[in-house]
Amino acid sequence: MNPGKFTFNSFLTGHNIRISPEVKHSCLEGLKIMRKSRDQMHDDRHVLGILKNLGKFMDESREINWSKINYELLLLSICWHDVWKSGRVLNSGHKALYHQFYEGLGSMRVFGKLTKYHSLDKKLVRKVKYSIRKHSMFQFLPTRNTETKILKDLDRLEEWSIPRLRWALGAISDWHTMSPRLVNVGKFYFEHWMLPRHTKKNYFQWTTGRINFKKPAYSREVRRLLHEFARKNFNLLPRPSLSIERQTIYPESEE
Repeated sequence: MNPGKFTFNSFLTGHNIRISPEVKHSCLEGLKIMRKSRDQMHDDRHVLGILKNLGKFMDESREINWSKINYELLLLSICWHDVWKSGRVLNSGHKALYHQFYEGLGSMRVFGKLTKYHSLDKKLVRKVKYSIRKHSMFQFLPTRNTETKILKDLDRLEEWSIPRLRWALGAISDWHTMSPRLVNVGKFYFEHWMLPRHTKKNYFQWTTGRINFKKPAYSREVRRLLHEFARKNFNLLPRPSLSIERQTIYPESEE
């Protein structure tokens, strides 16, 4: 192991967090599943990215009384929240919508099934299931506990990670050959969900500040990638009014 490599264990040590051996084992099992993910946007790097941001959140913000946080609940929820997505490949707009609706319930069920023999406290398991289920995008009832709010905010913050985006595209042998229809789904999600939603209230001011800081650079990177995709696939000059399903996707002009 490299001295400076960030791991689950280095996170625990660096923030003096103590959890039971059973919980630690279960967290590492969740990470093991995520390491084999078929969805490169939802793999172990995504989980470690959330943990890195959690460390920064703990170091930089006093919005939360960190001594009262149930770290066993929080860490299990983080490590297992996307295990259902990790076993699936996103290759259509219909699947994208289905994934957003079902991801919380799906991961909750996988967690319950695979951790049945992990000797975890039953009350803790119920709380983790709730947190995993509530992290998904579409919810109708308010979130009850602080640990779930932390997971939701940090998961949202990870959406604005340029290294995560580049890694996911780099894992595809030639992402320029992706289906234009699927690229259009990503473009729609960015323009009509991520951009409008970043201005909505997060649970914590720290998260809002970090997203506002990341947004300009991430937006430029998305526009650059869309422009590159359009150029390699269609070799046309930018015309913002055109759609990729008609001809191509074009980025917004830089201010």
